[in-house]
Amino acid sequence: MATAAVQRGAKGIRANSPMDVSAIKEAVNVPVICLMEDRNPEYVAYITTTHKQIDDLAAAGADLIAIDSTRVSRPVPLNPY
Repeated sequence: MATAAVQRGAKGIRANSPMDVSAIKEAVNVPVICLMEDRNPEYVAYITTTHKQIDDLAAAGADLIAIDSTRVSRPVPLNPY
């Protein structure tokens, strides 16, 4: 799908997991924008909520990583990384 999107003019691809990031980076040469959705009834934040998720996405080759930086409940405090 990433290859088809780039062939049709996409300038970047959004990915949702380290496995997806790795596969997309092998297939195309555009920036990969990443996040991990973490829906949990114990907290409100759900977009890349932990440092481990950030580390995993970065290790997979993510060019940009989206996080939920709002002041809502989360599994770990939002501190400068």
